[in-house]
Amino acid sequence: MVGKSTERFMNESSPLPNGSIGRDERGRFSPGWRGGPGNPLGKRMEELKQAVLESTTPEQVGAVMGKLHEMAMAGDVAASEVWLDRVLGRARQSIELQPTSQISVDGQRALAVVKRLLAGPEE
Repeated sequence: MVGKSTERFMNESSPLPNGSIGRDERGRFSPGWRGGPGNPLGKRMEELKQAVLESTTPEQVGAVMGKLHEMAMAGDVAASEVWLDRVLGRARQSIELQPTSQISVDGQRALAVVKRLLAGPEE
């Protein structure tokens, strides 16, 4: 799928000042290429977060935390999890890695592809 800005450049007869569609021979963005528009919802989300922060008082946050604590102490497991996440910070998620000798054939192939991608292009 080609974006509108890329499509515009592809239709122009003059070459781009920084290479083919803004990328060098290794596929990286060329110097001076401004890239894409970024996250289109990022600005809106930031505005919403700011509105929430401006309309919330420390007393309201304290009241919510107090209610969560009360519910947690009454045995509400979900409230306990939320309260502890807010008080202690979220627990880190961990994954268990297998030695490569125990990975399936498909997994071995995927691992080989990842290693080739990390190594970069052959020269």
